[in-house]
Amino acid sequence: RPPELDAGLLPALRQQVADFGERYRLDARLDVSATADSLPASYQLPLFRIIQEGLHNAGLHACADSVLVHLRVDPSGSVALSIRDNGRGLDPSLPGVANHPGHFGLRHMRERILELGGQLDIRSAVGQGTELRITLPPVAKEVDDATG
Repeated sequence: RPPELDAGLLPALRQQVADFGERYRLDARLDVSATADSLPASYQLPLFRIIQEGLHNAGLHACADSVLVHLRVDPSGSVALSIRDNGRGLDPSLPGVANHPGHFGLRHMRERILELGGQLDIRSAVGQGTELRITLPPVAKEVDDATG
């Protein structure tokens, strides 16, 4: 567990995005439609790592001048995350894009998302940037066995 999460996920994400923008000298923004209470605890570390990897990929491969991270939790508890850049893009229809050695992080990101029962959708076109859309299902509520 990274020590940045000790202050909570949302402050850690704000700092992560700000640091990324400074490091790559670009406009990096975080848009959150969620509260710390609405994010399941079991999603906090994976979301932190997924966003970390998405930003890392944008910094290394995109040649972008802006990145937007949008995190939303809907009333049912589903989580929607997008990481969008305005960089050089890629052709996601090419075989193995998510498994290509140059996109090692995408493979790990996809595996992490699938372990949570979620989906990763890569939307991109050469010269038009890339958007990673991640959806995670609501976390099942624990059933109280004492009420049986």
